[in-house]
Amino acid sequence: MTDGSNNRVEVLSRVLADIERERDRLRDARASFTGRLGPLPGSAGVVTGIIASAAGRVDWEYVAATGFVLALIVIVSASFMGLKPYRELRGAEQASLDPGWDGRSVGFRAGEDDPVVWLTAKIRLESEIYGAPGDRRYRWWPSLRPTTLTQGLNSERAAANIVQALVVVIFVVLIIGIAIKA
Repeated sequence: MTDGSNNRVEVLSRVLADIERERDRLRDARASFTGRLGPLPGSAGVVTGIIASAAGRVDWEYVAATGFVLALIVIVSASFMGLKPYRELRGAEQASLDPGWDGRSVGFRAGEDDPVVWLTAKIRLESEIYGAPGDRRYRWWPSLRPTTLTQGLNSERAAANIVQALVVVIFVVLIIGIAIKA
């Protein structure tokens, strides 16, 4: 290899390392939002149950409204906990960028001899999976079918925010119900 080629491989290796760090950062961020979606419905359910057990202090209409909001929380939470993970996004993209890929192995372009071609293709693969920074499919509602890690993160973050807002709605409804009854 020539010095120019070695330099090109070095630069491409650094670019790939940078993209992989960003990819891993997004994957970790997605995991933190997905982790919030799991326990929130349970917490809201416990609070609702405790308050509703004080049946003499809250009118049934408020308990019913709280139950409805709790059902919404469960629906939103369950819907967005199952978004495509990285491995599925990669599988969808790898097939187009790795002609010899068997669909089962983890390796990328195993038969490639030229490191520049391999690195360029790998950078393109990871860039396609990552998506455009700030890419949002829908402005007001998260996407149930994100096609990139960025869209997935935005969807899970929005869903976690929606669930948290609905938990606040439960508290407000129950507090109003208690205040009116008192």
